[in-house]
Amino acid sequence: MPFEVTPVDANIVRCKHTGPITAEDSRKLVKFLRDLRGKMLLVDLSGTTSDECARKLHELRPIMPKTAIFGAELPPGVLAAPESYYTHEVRWFRTEREALAWLRGEPSATG
Repeated sequence: MPFEVTPVDANIVRCKHTGPITAEDSRKLVKFLRDLRGKMLLVDLSGTTSDECARKLHELRPIMPKTAIFGAELPPGVLAAPESYYTHEVRWFRTEREALAWLRGEPSATG
């Protein structure tokens, strides 16, 4: 699989991108996101480029839980999604520390 999933704590799950995503991987990723009920997501794009991930992130954006992304810088508009009752906040951060602070609601979080 082109991503590794590990728990960060009881409420946050890390998903680290590790390679190109096939159609089958994409289906598994959609299932993973739908099964994350009540959890927040930390997406680690370090070691990759935004070219590898931007399109897939844009496609998955409407079903993502509250998500903090760090690592590769993303092009403007990739995380944009139409506002709806079902859409959760998704933000990009320069560092993992900033991303985790925002997910945990710590006052030092920026994005």
